[in-house]
Amino acid sequence: MINDEKTDRVWLVYSITKNCVFCYSCKLFSCKNLHLNHLSTIGTNDWKYLPKKLITHERSVQYLKSIEACTELKKNTKHTQHKIGRAHV
Repeated sequence: MINDEKTDRVWLVYSITKNCVFCYSCKLFSCKNLHLNHLSTIGTNDWKYLPKKLITHERSVQYLKSIEACTELKKNTKHTQHKIGRAHV
């Protein structure tokens, strides 16, 4: 962060081969306006302005919708795993 504050962003992933960071939820669940969101397509390695870009990204409608879809998938996966586990008892 700009003021040396630390924030845990579990959605942010780093590609060693591309030397860029990506938003994994947008990369997986975003389908509209991909050209408007570099964190879901080509990533970014603009380290100087990364904190500002991340804050802007976290406030975008596209990001919020993709995080919602990701959360829903995780919830459904846990529910399905629980049902499978109960079926084999």
